[in-house]
Amino acid sequence: MTCAPFTGELPPTYLEGWHKKRLITKMKYSKLGDTDLIVSKVGFGGCVVGGVYPDKGDMDEIIEVVETGIKSGINFIDTSPFYGDGKSEEVLGTCLRRIPRHCYYIATKVGRYSSDWTKAFDFTPGRVITEFDNSLKRLQLSSVDILHVHDFEYCQNPEYIAKTTLPAVLQIVQSGKARYIGITGYPLEEFVKVLDKTPIKVNAVLSYCRNTLIDC
Repeated sequence: MTCAPFTGELPPTYLEGWHKKRLITKMKYSKLGDTDLIVSKVGFGGCVVGGVYPDKGDMDEIIEVVETGIKSGINFIDTSPFYGDGKSEEVLGTCLRRIPRHCYYIATKVGRYSSDWTKAFDFTPGRVITEFDNSLKRLQLSSVDILHVHDFEYCQNPEYIAKTTLPAVLQIVQSGKARYIGITGYPLEEFVKVLDKTPIKVNAVLSYCRNTLIDC
């Protein structure tokens, strides 16, 4: 998905009296594809707060980092039940209780759940719907802004993702528990195989390790 530059002074997630306005005006924002999300060029990746990396930080430190980041202009958070087997969502749920819901967009994922390879992936509709409800409980939210199918290439059946998994995600969107549909993965040719076959409108495509500090 392309991102059109945002030319306004303040993003719609800005809250007068809560944000640091001077820093907000320095952040660059873009409109994400055909969504109405005006997202910061720098986002908050939830993998690290799931304890996946050595520099875990304690809970007080994580709360401070998340709150400071959002007050300073970051308005997009990405997480997954796979990050720490649910811990990332649990930790972010605690952090976000202190932050007005208006002030951030959040995405989570379905399809990949565990670091144990024997039970890591399940793209079936029943599991997608059940696990997403578990994600909402951990996040302590009633809805998310984007729901991605996580690392869909591991299904090894693009047509199944296109015609079975994505309709289940659409069902979640139609219920009001998510706003937009996304897919994440790495091989670009695999995205084409799914997008060419699905009748579902996919609003966001995430191919990881793009537009990060690594690219600077």
